[in-house]
Amino acid sequence: TNAGSPKVARLERDPRVSLLVVNNVGEPEYWVAIDGEVEVREEGAAELAKRLADRYWDMTDEEHMKTVEMWLAEDATLRLLEIVPTRIRTYDG
Repeated sequence: TNAGSPKVARLERDPRVSLLVVNNVGEPEYWVAIDGEVEVREEGAAELAKRLADRYWDMTDEEHMKTVEMWLAEDATLRLLEIVPTRIRTYDG
């Protein structure tokens, strides 16, 4: 997330967050919900993005490579949003 984004400004004022991850429509219902507070970190965002891209993207794809290169070039303006959970809920059908 870019340091100058409205999201970062809002989270710095009020760090309370919720994250919900669910299955695709048509799949059995499974989900995890995380409530907590976010810590906005000035370091580590580009490095994490690169690690995730290497794991989940086809890095022989030119568009993916360009996107990661852009993230690495913008490292000084990126922010890492780290959730410190206060509550975790799950549902597994």
